[in-house]
This record gives sequence, structure tokens and C-alpha cells, in this order.
Amino acid sequence: MLFYTWDASPQHDMFVMTNVTAPENLARTVGAKGYDRPGLPGLRLLPDAGTGNYDFVHLPTGGRLRVLTGGEGRYGDLAAVGMRPPDDDEAEGLAAAASMSHHTKRLFAALLARCSCRTMDGRWDVGQFFYASDHEFADQPGRMAVEERFELTGSGDRWELAWSLATAPETFTRPLITPGIELPGARITVEQAGTVSTIRLGTAQLRLIRQ
Repeated sequence: MLFYTWDASPQHDMFVMTNVTAPENLARTVGAKGYDRPGLPGLRLLPDAGTGNYDFVHLPTGGRLRVLTGGEGRYGDLAAVGMRPPDDDEAEGLAAAASMSHHTKRLFAALLARCSCRTMDGRWDVGQFFYASDHEFADQPGRMAVEERFELTGSGDRWELAWSLATAPETFTRPLITPGIELPGARITVEQAGTVSTIRLGTAQLRLIRQ
């Protein structure tokens, strides 16, 4: 999903992805299984409402996702799965997901909601994590290569996110403490500049590590 550029437009009860470079490809990646793409377990494409956008619902949680297309969405075989219950593979994937505390869910939601944040003067850009840049860490330029990945581990209140991308953890945490878009109650500890930071929210703790 990160290989398609898009902007996050979080709503009160829905996550909206706009300015998508390839909306149909992105919809295929997160939606129906197949096409050699993983899909998200339990995510279903809702019937075409005539807008051309792709509207999804996550059956286990009721979460909503909309991929804006500019009115040119093509449903076709994307809708073939319909609203059937999760199959055995999806049920296994859902069961394998680690539990998250309430504060952890808030923290992850806040990071994703701010993943397209950038300054008007271009000093830093979260860039959906994949395309991040930061003038303060100009010696760490970069765009994550195809073979590189983020690795998220943990459960409950304790989590760790590690990556081999050049981007510093401070770039990802900037929106959480930027006036006007800050996350109330978030506390950032920089343990090693450019390499290790920890975000705390309530009882939740997320350690960010640039390997």
C-alpha cells in the first residue's frame, strides 16, 4: 500500500485516502484477495454508490475506508467477494493479530492520520512514512527500497517499530507535537538522536528504531 502515493484525510468515522496515484491498484491491494496481493482480512468492498469511489467496511470492527478516485473507479471483479463472512485464511490472520490496548489503538490511529503531514516550507514531510524527508537530518535522505520493510512487534501496551530506511524517528513524531495538529497527551522521548525515540500516550508505549 505504501508504494502508491496518497494523502490521508481522516474523518470522524472513516479513513479517507485522497490524491491517490493509482486508486484501482490500491483498492485491489487492500480489498479483495487475489491478484497476488494480500488484502486485509475481513475488509469488504461496499456496493457501488454511483460516486466511482471505493468504499470498504471491515466486517470484524465496522471500520470504514474510502479510496477517492475522482469519479473514475471501476468496480468490476473487485466486488466479486461481496459481503461474505471471512474465510478460513482471513479468520486465521485475524486470530494471529496481537491484541492492542485502547491507548495503543489511539496512538497508531494518530500516527496514520498524520502520515501525510508536511510543512509549507518543505522542512519536513512524513510522506506516508515511505517517502519521508527532513532537513534536520539531511544526511539521512532516502526513499525506502522495495526490498526493505517496517517491522512492527508487540502486544497490549508495549510495541516496537523498526525499519532500515534512512529516515529518523523524529520525522515520524513531529506531527504529534506540532501546534494545531498535536496529539493531546503524547510524550516523546529521544533516546538517541536520529536513531531511537519512544512515544507514550496514556499507558501505551511505542519505541521507534532506525536500524
